[in-house]
Amino acid sequence: MPTRILFMRLYLISYILFCFVFSSLAAWNFRSGLARISTVSGLLSLLVIYLIIVSTVAFFLAVGFAILTGGRLFALVNFVAAELFFVLPATLLIFSAIVWAAKPPQLPTAALAAASLTLVIAAALLLGTYLYARFIEPYRLQTVFYQIRSDKLAGLDRPLRIVVLADIQTDSVSDYEQGVFRRTLELKPDLILFAGDYLQCPDRKSYLLQAHRLGKMLNELSFSAPLGVFAVAGNCDPRGGSECFDNTAVQWLTDRSTSLDLPKVAIRLTGLSLKTGRSLKAGPAHLLGRLDSATFNIVLSHQPDFALDLPAGHDIDLCLAGHTHGGQIRLPFIGPLTTFSRIPRSQASGSHQVNGTRLCISPGIGMERLWAPRLRFLCPPQIMVVDLMGD
Repeated sequence: MPTRILFMRLYLISYILFCFVFSSLAAWNFRSGLARISTVSGLLSLLVIYLIIVSTVAFFLAVGFAILTGGRLFALVNFVAAELFFVLPATLLIFSAIVWAAKPPQLPTAALAAASLTLVIAAALLLGTYLYARFIEPYRLQTVFYQIRSDKLAGLDRPLRIVVLADIQTDSVSDYEQGVFRRTLELKPDLILFAGDYLQCPDRKSYLLQAHRLGKMLNELSFSAPLGVFAVAGNCDPRGGSECFDNTAVQWLTDRSTSLDLPKVAIRLTGLSLKTGRSLKAGPAHLLGRLDSATFNIVLSHQPDFALDLPAGHDIDLCLAGHTHGGQIRLPFIGPLTTFSRIPRSQASGSHQVNGTRLCISPGIGMERLWAPRLRFLCPPQIMVVDLMGD
């Protein structure tokens, strides 16, 4: 096991044990306090106070352990997830058992039973949410379709289909990724675009092994499209991920453009480097300048931020990107907690009109790994299909 992963797991186990010890001490103190409670409202108030205390202490312990890891943000998220889905449910079950076992004679049995059952249900909901977000939603692959119409595409005899695969971001190439590639080919795309972040491995050795597996899988599937398969660099792979596509049909497109071979329609595809995708000001000045206004211009990038930097009067018709994972964890009525992008959270995925162009952002195929919790919630993985049509 790589040292980095070993330390991560040791930190996580230590954090959970520290929290359990404190929860047990708090529960013992709570049991002593039950003898002084004479009303149901008093019982509920005492429960709430103790749960707030345990949650607060667990959070500060999470901050402390995150600092020990070097101040990694994703480590903090991982510890907080451990608090929410392991420490808190265990605490709720402990308190439920104490309420039911102690049975203070001054409190109605029905009220004690209701309080105990409520705590059990709350613990079950938290555990159920974790099981869903960890083992079900990350593999509930969806296919989403968007239609883009333009008078520049009037010469098309039929819709031109683009399939975008973003953020595969796995540390172990498996049947899931193979299923993604098979479904992609079943969609009969004219053009396939990889939008960065292919592997997220703990060390160079495992990265090279998985890169070889990924390339071998693509070749075994004869992964190709009539107009080509193109890829841009992501931010979680060494060297952007180009080694994943050695000896495959995938062409690397970094801060350069290519014209697609079509008889009646002019389409130009430009791929951005990671630096340029973050900010157009950091890229070559000529890259998106002086574009032919009669050509349908597509820009592919890992990060979508470049779309905010497009100059007035640009001739870019379609921007395609990934990176945000759609937030990966979305809360009801709130949406994604963060996207690590300058794009507004409300536009973290989907098709939006931004700065005078159409921006389509894929929530991705995989999920954040290493120090981050491996969860997706209300943000399932997606294959993004864009059909280009004449207007």
